[in-house]
Amino acid sequence: MKYALLLPFIMLALLAAGCGGDDDSEPPPNGPVFPDPVYLTVNTSADAPDLNSIDPAWNNIDSVDIEVGGFPAIYGYDPQIGKKNVVVRGILKSGILYLFARWPDVDADVKGRYLFKNITGDFSVDISKGEDKFFVMFDAGDNGTEKANCATMCHDAAPRHKTTTGHADVWVWKASTTHPASLAEDTWWDTDGIETDYPSDFVKTPVYERNLTTPFESGWPKYQHVDGPDFSGPFLYYDDTVTFVPPGAGWEEGDSIPGYVIDSAYHDTAAVRNSRWDVDAYGEHAAGKWTVVFARAINTTESDDVDLTGVDTVQVSIGVNDNHPANSPYAHSCSLPFYIILGP
Repeated sequence: MKYALLLPFIMLALLAAGCGGDDDSEPPPNGPVFPDPVYLTVNTSADAPDLNSIDPAWNNIDSVDIEVGGFPAIYGYDPQIGKKNVVVRGILKSGILYLFARWPDVDADVKGRYLFKNITGDFSVDISKGEDKFFVMFDAGDNGTEKANCATMCHDAAPRHKTTTGHADVWVWKASTTHPASLAEDTWWDTDGIETDYPSDFVKTPVYERNLTTPFESGWPKYQHVDGPDFSGPFLYYDDTVTFVPPGAGWEEGDSIPGYVIDSAYHDTAAVRNSRWDVDAYGEHAAGKWTVVFARAINTTESDDVDLTGVDTVQVSIGVNDNHPANSPYAHSCSLPFYIILGP
């Protein structure tokens, strides 16, 4: 008898639920559903961190986790790095912005464009070796609603690495070239692409150059270490080199030599740095993770650098590349845009 009395109420409830769904429900969204934007508030009271090591004081600075590779179709995806979280922290002190980035990467790939002596007797680029890379993209304040968005600037349509209406300031750290010089390249993107002071890396920049006498993927090295074929270190610095004299006494098939030559002194001795090189960047690989600390003045006074003076909040994006080999597409896992709060 009790079940019979309850039945009409159950039917009415089901009918009401069904009607409510028909009247008020909305169709599922078309496309991905993005999470709420992330905000990183930089610390303005901490001391300036050491740039010759990973300062333990960073452990006391609040951090955010920024996901890269989470939306492959729109924001790119490097299958070797995959989807990962990057720990990001920030300090603003005496007009210098310091950014801390740490991400998982089992191996430190620092042998980009390494050369090896081939069967014909000259040297070729070892395409099995690459370099790790990391970039930070800042909205320059004149790029409309696009701001700093890797989806439209890197993955939308060729030509890539360009903006739609304005500019972006992009700091690029590379494990084979800028890392051994304790720097990052400070690039300036506009509607035509990346502005650069040098036509190619075969022409000596203040910091590095390709270690080949010809602008191809094989030929003779320009330099060798003073220890010749016995040298096994990952980086070749000008201070430790002598001119390579073909065919190279003592070199045997399979012997390798770094594909770049690095100026280790530029970071500390340049009286006035070229605008491309005004970002300090100390990197360290330990326990299966890269940690890189960037540092640059919020106002360099250069026309091709974003001026963050008086800016409360700036939109940024980051991207990670694992073991980018020579002559391959620059696949990278990028983040959704997020925001760095600089002001009170």
